[in-house]
Amino acid sequence: QFPDAVDAWQDEIINGLQMDIHRAQFMEQLLTAMLNHRQNNDSGAAEFLSKAADELQQAQVLMDTMRALSWDPNGERLFTEGDNSTIYQFGYLHRAGDLCYWQREHIQATNAIVGSNEAPPGCGL
Repeated sequence: QFPDAVDAWQDEIINGLQMDIHRAQFMEQLLTAMLNHRQNNDSGAAEFLSKAADELQQAQVLMDTMRALSWDPNGERLFTEGDNSTIYQFGYLHRAGDLCYWQREHIQATNAIVGSNEAPPGCGL
């Protein structure tokens, strides 16, 4: 647990650290789900896959909070695909903001565990 932030800068740092924790826990749950599946423990695999989905959901809530607290008065340009006034014409935080890689990994693990064939997002720029 982190102490309460005393200013916006500390709040941003704490949110970033919390996101790192969610990412580590998300990956732990996905990898444990895959290990359970490989050991023919599909009920265990389903449980950890569900826990990974919970981490993904919590991370998205935190990402939405971080996005709303952006210091940039026109911060949405950083998350939006298409033309903008920065040198990054593709909204360089677009894939980070929608947790595309997290979603991709969760879909890939789900496909492997339950035998589905949902197409994961490309996450390309």
